[in-house]
Amino acid sequence: MLMLLDISYKLFSKYKSEEEKIEIENLFKDVELYLMYEDFQSLIQYALKKGKTHILDSLISYDANNVYNELDIILGKNVSGLSGKKIIGILDK
Repeated sequence: MLMLLDISYKLFSKYKSEEEKIEIENLFKDVELYLMYEDFQSLIQYALKKGKTHILDSLISYDANNVYNELDIILGKNVSGLSGKKIIGILDK
């Protein structure tokens, strides 16, 4: 799960406030959800909320079907095949 290490490194190296740091720490408190169950819902929701396209792209590269299914449920529309940047762009409209 190098993908999780990459995501956590990028988030922890760029946080701007103590509040943001705590939010990131909370994302990785239940890391077993990611490792054992491949439940990336909290990471996906964080990425959508904060506009973190690299998180979406990393997750899509790791397990596209699972991530697109989660995105379809969260967003209520089919975004299969879209990149993180395009998905965030849809939300901004």
